[in-house]
Amino acid sequence: MALSTSVVCAQHLTPEVVASAGESFETQWVSLDWTLGEIMTETFDGTLILTQGFQQPEDRATSIEAPLADLGDIKVFPNPTRDAFFIEMEHGKSMAISLFDMSGRIVHQQRISESQTEINLSSLSRGIYILRMADGKNAVRSMRIEKM
Repeated sequence: MALSTSVVCAQHLTPEVVASAGESFETQWVSLDWTLGEIMTETFDGTLILTQGFQQPEDRATSIEAPLADLGDIKVFPNPTRDAFFIEMEHGKSMAISLFDMSGRIVHQQRISESQTEINLSSLSRGIYILRMADGKNAVRSMRIEKM
């Protein structure tokens, strides 16, 4: 009787931008830099949005109210995938996940709290997606998911 073994490779998360296009434009009144596929983050001054995206200007912090929370050890596998991937996290944690296509549309959202959760991609087209995970306490991670 032959034994079969399978290997599961986990991917650790790091922030990155998956960009297929971008441009810079400047006049005497405004400067615009953009990257297609960039996850949205914003810098505000009251109600005015000063910047959006990862291309943030150098900020100088004079104080920090509380350190940012950490999502802990999270594994996402297999990646690339054909029909589904799994998110594995510490027992007792809870977080909201969102999956974005490359035009920024949310194609899947859910709240997970199990130590291992399967995310089914069978209804989605082949391509690159961005997985965003947040715990609601300032901890956010984003990563690229490739559906083959």
